[in-house]
Amino acid sequence: MAWGQQLCLDAQFANSAQAENTVTPDGLRVTLYNPARGAVEEHTALYSGRPAAISLVTAPAAYANRTQTGPDAVNAMRFQGSYYLQLTLDRRVPTPVPLALNVSLRGTPQPGPDYEGDTDASVFGLAGHGRNHQDTMRTVGLSGIGLGTALVLALATWTALGRRGRGSPRGRALR
Repeated sequence: MAWGQQLCLDAQFANSAQAENTVTPDGLRVTLYNPARGAVEEHTALYSGRPAAISLVTAPAAYANRTQTGPDAVNAMRFQGSYYLQLTLDRRVPTPVPLALNVSLRGTPQPGPDYEGDTDASVFGLAGHGRNHQDTMRTVGLSGIGLGTALVLALATWTALGRRGRGSPRGRALR
């Protein structure tokens, strides 16, 4: 989803003859997540074996939504990119239910904010994936392995010396 666009969704669940005697208050659930895996909106509906529908329309994706004081659903629409949709049918429904899903985008894509430097590095913390980062990580890894090995050897030596000393009692016996 680009800046300035909003997601429109209609999920229509068909009837199920095998589920007609089963009533689940939140049997159907539609949850939308933003590119940072934060929940945007969640809608639920009763399912009783008869047709049911859930609809949702999001706020437009906008950088200004980061500081928006309003519903969390508006604040969560602060990224452009891939939004993730989760459709859930309650496990108490005894049979699979046919589903029709209509997803569309509204709005004209708009230019996003201007970032200084590399956006991947500054926004998503992906800085330092070059040669220096590899050298640093190699040094940290080898240091950890070396320290771990030294500690295991010290513990083994300490245990061996402790067991060897147990055979001969030291000091005088008390009467």
